[in-house]
Amino acid sequence: MPTVTNQEILNAIGHSYYDYSMINGYSDLSYGFQNYVVGIDYYISKTTTFFINANYYDLNDYQSYVYGSETGSFYVIRTGFRIGNSLL
Repeated sequence: MPTVTNQEILNAIGHSYYDYSMINGYSDLSYGFQNYVVGIDYYISKTTTFFINANYYDLNDYQSYVYGSETGSFYVIRTGFRIGNSLL
């Protein structure tokens, strides 16, 4: 394997032709996305609320190209307290 100097690398990079004008035609990806949400708020006082939310995401990659198929599903559950303005 030949020895390459840093200057040879810099020269090669400097002479490269970077044209990004056609990047929008790189791929024609197709995907589907669904999101389902359910949540409950419990008002402890006029300014404090306890909440629990569940989010379910379903992703369908109809035309995997760059990173392979990214089809899958996941869920996120959040709980906590809101302190401040309330609906009461």
